[in-house]
Amino acid sequence: MIVFVPGYDPATNANLTVARDLLSAEDLALLAGRATHANLIEALRTQATEALFAMSHGHPDFLCAQGGDPALSAHDAAITGRRSVYAFACHTASRLGSRMSQSGVTWW
Repeated sequence: MIVFVPGYDPATNANLTVARDLLSAEDLALLAGRATHANLIEALRTQATEALFAMSHGHPDFLCAQGGDPALSAHDAAITGRRSVYAFACHTASRLGSRMSQSGVTWW
C-alpha cells in the first residue's frame, strides 16, 4: 500500500502521528516532506496495483501535499489507474472522488 501523509500544521501532524503507527514493512511511506506531488505520481506509476491510503487536507478538486500544494487531481486519473483510494481528506469526495471513480478508481 502507498501511504501518503503530509505534516505541516496541527491537523496534518496529528494524521502523521497516527499513520506512523499504522505502517507495515511492506508499505511505501510518503510522509511529511516526502508527501509531494512528484513523489506520489512516481509511486502511482511504479506501484501500479497498490492501494493508496492518504490522510491530508483536501479541496473539492485535489488532495493536498506537503505545504498544502495539490498532490492529486482529476488530471492524474490516468496515472492513478483502477486502484482503491482511501482519502481521509475533507471535501475530496465532492468532485475529485466522483471524477476519479469515472476513470475506474474506487474512491473511499
